[in-house]
Amino acid sequence: MPSKQRALIAVAAAVLLMLWELSNCAAAHALFGDFRAFYCAGAALAHGANPYAAASIYTCERVPMPFGLAQAPPGVAVPAPFPGYALLAFVPFGALPYLTASVLWLVVLAATIVLSAWMLTRLLDRPFEAMLATLAVGFAVVSLPYGELGSVIVVALLWLALALRRSAWTWATVAGGIAMVLPHVALPALLSVFLFVPAMRTRLSALAVVLAALDLLCGGPMAAISYLRDVLPAHAHAEIGSTAQYGVTWVLHGLHASDKAALAGGEISYAIMTLLGLFAARAFTARLHDPAYAALIPPAFAVLGGTFMHYTQIMVAIPVALLLHERSSGRARDVFAGALLLLAVPWTWVLGEPALIVVFALLWGAIAALVLRCNAAVSLRASLAAAVIAALILVAGSHFGSGLHRGEHLTLQGGLAQASWQAFVQSERASSSIVWWIAKAPTWFGLLLLTFGCANVLAKNGEVTERAASLSAVKA
Repeated sequence: MPSKQRALIAVAAAVLLMLWELSNCAAAHALFGDFRAFYCAGAALAHGANPYAAASIYTCERVPMPFGLAQAPPGVAVPAPFPGYALLAFVPFGALPYLTASVLWLVVLAATIVLSAWMLTRLLDRPFEAMLATLAVGFAVVSLPYGELGSVIVVALLWLALALRRSAWTWATVAGGIAMVLPHVALPALLSVFLFVPAMRTRLSALAVVLAALDLLCGGPMAAISYLRDVLPAHAHAEIGSTAQYGVTWVLHGLHASDKAALAGGEISYAIMTLLGLFAARAFTARLHDPAYAALIPPAFAVLGGTFMHYTQIMVAIPVALLLHERSSGRARDVFAGALLLLAVPWTWVLGEPALIVVFALLWGAIAALVLRCNAAVSLRASLAAAVIAALILVAGSHFGSGLHRGEHLTLQGGLAQASWQAFVQSERASSSIVWWIAKAPTWFGLLLLTFGCANVLAKNGEVTERAASLSAVKA
């Protein structure tokens, strides 16, 4: 089949899946729930109000909207826990009617999904349809329906990696600035680039000054200090038991550690994994003479741990698994293939949408055939394996139960939005039932395979050096 036809089929399949998930989310009146918080925070900032205060955003979030667009539950202010410079990006959206802003944001997210696949194509010299298949399901199921920033962060990091490979230092700086909308994901990448790409040090120092100035523009020094001192700790504490969390903090909380110990464990694990990611990035960058590794590897390590990690943030590890699979050989290549398959699927979502078993099976088959270059028999076995894993998760959910329950009516609390959000999470979204451990296990195992695969490659020099010639060709 000609490559253009394969690409069209992949795009059509991705669009159908996205439309299906948007429809499901709208039916649950949860469509663009996260973007609603971003929009209202931007509107509050535009009017000189504190975007982190419950009183500043609650009324905006409670206005009923058509088409299944989400509104905040009664008594709950949904926070937008971004630094001030990131919220500035939502001020133009906040100046528009919400329906118009939602359509515009949908276009932005759809564009970033396509751009992510295109940039992976340029980074790896692989067919567009293969790269789109690898990313589309995670974005379509988890990120797009809720208006989350997952595709924005992935495309920013990929842009950073490509710009570094081409010595386009200014564009790399712009990409790094966009990625900093989620500092806990982007910071390991920018720290690595600062340390291991000398040409970027002056530009990244200037970027830090610009971001600090924009932060001050949003409310002055006290607002910036309050974000670091009050908002971030409050948000980490509010989400400590949320079933959407994958970090070490959730694990420790599930093991009945105190909140203080769980948060401290998450922070320590984040620091350790970031340091290990920096070590791996330095080794790969030096060995393969490719600065793209400096941008991509540290975030992939950092998401294994931490206090606040969602699946949309874990998706930054998928390009790393792809890149290392292409550049490795022997057993390490198989390890990275396993990591890629496990990370490409948002396994926990099958608990709410059993029909996703079919989607996950088709995805694994497509990745096996298009990305891993397996024959038809192996691709079919991959599809069967994905279906079995998803079915086991679904059976576990039926047997053990989710541990979630419908909460009572909440009353809006003053101060930060995180106060009412914490009450809501604890009431309706917090659980340490064994089913969540089972459902998250494949993703955790995928991250572990990725980190151990890196260690294996670094311990055996020959597993990447034989592909250095093809890497140089791609760079040229």
